[in-house]
Amino acid sequence: TIYESELLEYDAEKRLESSEFHARLEPTSELFASISACFWELEAIWRSSADQEA
Repeated sequence: TIYESELLEYDAEKRLESSEFHARLEPTSELFASISACFWELEAIWRSSADQEA
């Protein structure tokens, strides 16, 4: 029926959108991971310099 084919098209579009969304999300999570790693390194440096001053 027409209804079934529209439903299938809608389903295919949703799948495509979600896979594009995940493809976009992946680099973002990698970027976030590298930023947080950078932050932890900076914090460790800051703590060690604070320890040296004390």
